[in-house]
Amino acid sequence: MCDLPAIPYISLIYLTPNGSTMQTFELLTMIAFLIMYLGSALRAITMPDQYRDAEVEFYKTGKPGLFELVGFVFTSLAFALLIVHFVTEPARLGQVVLYAMVILFEIIMPFHFMSFYRSRMVSSLKNKTPADYKSSGLKRMAIGVVIILLPLIYP
Repeated sequence: MCDLPAIPYISLIYLTPNGSTMQTFELLTMIAFLIMYLGSALRAITMPDQYRDAEVEFYKTGKPGLFELVGFVFTSLAFALLIVHFVTEPARLGQVVLYAMVILFEIIMPFHFMSFYRSRMVSSLKNKTPADYKSSGLKRMAIGVVIILLPLIYP
């Protein structure tokens, strides 16, 4: 493994209980994923109707809007950074949720462009209420908090 220096102006904010900072690509992976994930959560909480309408439109047409494109870009960026992290830095137990989420999101991303999946999603999303979206957003926020706090507990 190649030990790269941590990004001091960011990673010093994120100290683990033993006083160490996060590794450079580990931190960048977390930031990229959380921008996408928590952004989606905030959108679901604050604008559930618009979020649902945009999702239904995307799954009907297969053409992603700006928010979907940003989500796909940050998901792919997080995955690329995760690969670099695994190659250059040691994996940490405290990041297991982050690792799993990034890998899962990258695996399911191509399905968003497959017609059988899109048609299933359209019928499923039409039945969701704004309360369902808000609840989903709150769950995503909770998972985001776990992703942030877990490395503090298990460095």
